Amino acid sequence: MLTMLLAIGCARQGSGIGPAGDGMVLANLPPQPLDRVLLLEQSGASPDDTTVTFAASRGRSIAMRHAPPDNAVFAILAVPADPLATDTIVLTLAPMPGRYGLRIDAAPRLPPGTSLTFSYAIHFQAPAGALARYATVSRFARAMGIGRVLGSDRFQFLPERHPATDMLATSVDLPGDYIVAAPR
Repeated sequence: MLTMLLAIGCARQGSGIGPAGDGMVLANLPPQPLDRVLLLEQSGASPDDTTVTFAASRGRSIAMRHAPPDNAVFAILAVPADPLATDTIVLTLAPMPGRYGLRIDAAPRLPPGTSLTFSYAIHFQAPAGALARYATVSRFARAMGIGRVLGSDRFQFLPERHPATDMLATSVDLPGDYIVAAPR
């Protein structure tokens, strides 16, 4: 009995479970052509772009929210404090209209240990083709992960965590475009 419970628990730990429960871990996939991923769509108005300046020694968490009336969280970027740093970090965050995606620019750097969390509970919209591939919205949601756009036509899934229902998180080490998606 204990062995069966452990097996079930371990099987559920894998991220990016496909529609057949194949246990595929998206971060193990090689970079995909952009036309081979289903990019999660966002309904409603995107949050506003924002620029934040802070001392690297203090760190910072930035929560981006959708427009009123719901003010739902869209994304959280958490930058850890570096007590030995003496520089100032300037972050510019720009949501990608119509997508669950965020462009992150950082000067002079994006500190190690930075994490990005997307919250898609309210403004989630499955893209065209998602239901043909995954049959249900919940299966599509289980197959989603966060990835980084490489150049203009490639997409690399990153290791992700699920800190809560309808939330995906990953570590980000470079400025760039990060989007929630699933394999096509």
